Amino acid sequence: MDRRSTERKALPNLTSLGERVKWARKEQGMSQAVLADKVGTDQTTISQIERGIIIQPRNPNRLAEVLDISEAWMAYGKEDIDKLTNRSINLALAFETLTDADKAILENVLHKFK
Repeated sequence: MDRRSTERKALPNLTSLGERVKWARKEQGMSQAVLADKVGTDQTTISQIERGIIIQPRNPNRLAEVLDISEAWMAYGKEDIDKLTNRSINLALAFETLTDADKAILENVLHKFK
């Protein structure tokens, strides 16, 4: 049964896609190798996703499906982001490629527009 449609414990507040993938994988009791096999990739790719080296998995739909989590939570850490526009998604993905210093600068600029 799909756990997304049943009651389960609250999802943790994790800051990166890699952390969320690792948490969900461990919740499913899977090794990186098993997850890789189910997704159709290799263990090295899963390791790189979990370590933040790969921030845009090639098949996020399949990864979320195998991990039994929503794509919104996997990508952004929030369950209620089901209707983002492509532009918003692309901006969020671009933001994740910035250095921490550049992220802080951008966040300060954005806060001025609130």
